[in-house]
Amino acid sequence: ILAISNSFSMLFSMASSIAVERDWVVVLCNNDSYLLTQTNSVMQRIDLVCKVAAPAVLGFILQVTPLIYVLIGISIWNVVTLVPELYLLIQIYDENQTVLSKKIAVNSSEESDEDENKEIETDLEDSVTEKCDAGQIGPVLKDTLRGWVVYFTHNVVLASLAFVMLFCTILAPGGLFNAYLNIEGIEDWMLGTMTGIAAIIGLIATYIQPILSLRLGTKTTGIAMLWFQFGLLLVSVVCLYKGYLFFFMGFVAVSRFPLWAFDLVERQIMQLSIGETERGIVNSV
Repeated sequence: ILAISNSFSMLFSMASSIAVERDWVVVLCNNDSYLLTQTNSVMQRIDLVCKVAAPAVLGFILQVTPLIYVLIGISIWNVVTLVPELYLLIQIYDENQTVLSKKIAVNSSEESDEDENKEIETDLEDSVTEKCDAGQIGPVLKDTLRGWVVYFTHNVVLASLAFVMLFCTILAPGGLFNAYLNIEGIEDWMLGTMTGIAAIIGLIATYIQPILSLRLGTKTTGIAMLWFQFGLLLVSVVCLYKGYLFFFMGFVAVSRFPLWAFDLVERQIMQLSIGETERGIVNSV
């Protein structure tokens, strides 16, 4: 029951995140690049603070409170906090209903990019439609396949895939990473300290990234952060093979800076490059 409840919670949280962070924010900022950069940074900052504070507070509570009471308390907390969250979302929508309801004109560069991919996208969608009409696939699967078609024919696909691939690594604080270092003799308090430092470095990135984007441009900043991330992880692997575990942990912690900086870059690219009618489809994929 707990696992099922958690799955539904994550599902609705993801849907809310796509709607608010990837759609509403763009509309409310009126496609203003500078305002979007600042807003995304603040939202990411809040998210990272919660990700750091929640495990720390939960760990303290678990030491003094039986597990069953902790689970009940967390459930009550989630229900109670849902009320003000929904209230605030409704308030925001009511105050900006005109803006959130109207269509945003797609800029000329986006129109040209869409024209280049329109023929390919149309052919693929026609193929999906034919199979659906023939009974080979159902309507739900049809919509899903169309979503993938739109995603892979869109000009933001490479930036999106680059972001996803940054997480395809074990060189990051996590279960497998911590288990290996435990086997190598690194104590839990050291791992906790490293995780905290990594989180602080990630927070610093939310302050520095807007400055870099303003001076270098969003795309240049993103490319620089990718190479910075690659360099740090490459050095960390060398330290690992040499047996310098503390240096290894240090470089992995520092690599959180380019990771979260690129996260903000990728988010802004997706926000500004995707048309209003396709935001939900592309971001869902």
